[in-house]
Amino acid sequence: MPNDQRPDELGKPNEDLYGVRFIGDRGYLVTFERTDPLYVIDLTDASDPKIAGTLEIPGFSNFLHPVSESVLMGIGQIGQLAKIEFFDVADLTAPLSLGAIALDSTMDYSYSPAEWNRKAFTYWRRAEDQHRMAIPVEGYLKDSWQWVSRLYLFEINNPADPAALTLITPGYLSVTEQDGLSLWGEQRSILHEDAVFWVIGQEVITSLWGNPSQAVRAE
Repeated sequence: MPNDQRPDELGKPNEDLYGVRFIGDRGYLVTFERTDPLYVIDLTDASDPKIAGTLEIPGFSNFLHPVSESVLMGIGQIGQLAKIEFFDVADLTAPLSLGAIALDSTMDYSYSPAEWNRKAFTYWRRAEDQHRMAIPVEGYLKDSWQWVSRLYLFEINNPADPAALTLITPGYLSVTEQDGLSLWGEQRSILHEDAVFWVIGQEVITSLWGNPSQAVRAE
């Protein structure tokens, strides 16, 4: 695309392609200049892909993840901050935003390593009606410009139903330069029952799911 059957171009002049995800007989594309157009591509007939629906919203998503057949999640940027956003894609011809969350207002600038490295993102389908995820975010704190690394924890309830979906967070694990740890290197996380393990370079930080503010360095 475009092709002889469907000559319309994807995106607008000067837009860049930021995120792509293929799920079953659908494809999702995100382009960006000043707003974030989400394109839903109908791949039912693989020989004739077509644009089924579009949605324009502020910011952009670098990484797209299927929460369920009806819900898509994006990780990206809004302004100078990292964001997560959920989309209702039950009707592929009319995708809707279910809302975006900036991560977070205590920072002047932030980003998530998961925007370009999906291994930094952890997603656990704990039960049919309850999923959990961990998203790393780094940035500068307001006023002090101190560099901070955080692992945000989120619980998604009713993930299959866009109208009933709720998002709960117990908070985040956090380390700063003042903690005397090396904050550079690849980030990974493991969710095991109610335990959280967060790897930053050669450091391992651990906490309980319900009490991430009490995270400790693993010895």
